Amino acid sequence: MSRLTKHNHSIKNLSKRIIWRLYRFNTIFILGDGRSGTTWINDLINYDGRYIEVFEPFHGRYNFNLEENRIYPLLSDVKSISSLNGNIYSNLAIKNRKRFSIPHGIIIKDISAHFILQDLARWNFKNIFIIRNPLSVALSKESYGGWHSESDINVILKNYNELNMIGKECFNKSLVTTNFLEYVLSWCLLHRHTLKQLDQLGFFPFFYESVLNTPEVMIEKLFISIGQHKLYLNNKKAILASSKIKSRTTTDQNRIEDNISLKAPWNKVKPKEEISKAYEIIKRCGLYDVYKDKMQPTLPEKALSSIMDQWK
Repeated sequence: MSRLTKHNHSIKNLSKRIIWRLYRFNTIFILGDGRSGTTWINDLINYDGRYIEVFEPFHGRYNFNLEENRIYPLLSDVKSISSLNGNIYSNLAIKNRKRFSIPHGIIIKDISAHFILQDLARWNFKNIFIIRNPLSVALSKESYGGWHSESDINVILKNYNELNMIGKECFNKSLVTTNFLEYVLSWCLLHRHTLKQLDQLGFFPFFYESVLNTPEVMIEKLFISIGQHKLYLNNKKAILASSKIKSRTTTDQNRIEDNISLKAPWNKVKPKEEISKAYEIIKRCGLYDVYKDKMQPTLPEKALSSIMDQWK
């Protein structure tokens, strides 16, 4: 690296640090499992580019250099709070902004931070948690490729006793026999752990399918949750129009119109035995009542606490 390149890199790094210091107290944080619609929600909220984007700063494979292709860092993988600061500001997408536009704040979209939320809570972000049907997620991961859940599952079970008991039970019953079923178990472990922290950490849960099916109602609720109701009311037409645009990560196997349908796509492509095992995994994790055997959620977001009451 030349001296000039090093100098430019240092200036760029310094400018990102300054931007993070200026705007970190006006930050929106969107969390969900991979293939859950987090990019789409990010693009919807940032429809006019007023927020500086940070794309998956806590991805274990890319930003923590975790071994064995792990995606989800644990608290023990976090070296320091300053290192988390670095994860965020080094991933600020400042080069994509208009030259003289003044940002309104920062928007972070992440799929990996479920087990380090306690460390992130100190910044008091405006938090959104996106939930999508576990079988839809598993099917999309299988189609999209590049997902490796086994190493993550092993590390999570080793470090969390409650999840270890559930996971061992699923393996002992020979329920986790395919990649698809690994993805289902991974979804269950992430959501079982994260749902217990939502109220404490100030997260607003939203069902991906509900936003798709009743956009006017749910998108307005999204903007209310981040304190931008007036913005929504003044720009409702443009925001709703942006919700119909495919996100950067949409694939032919993960189209918006397929998720609006009431018909479960996995019934067409998966054997009954595999689907039956998927539902059994979800039941053993105490999350079956969220969707049951339907494509759409069977209870409102506010009722998620009743699911957690059954775990006590």
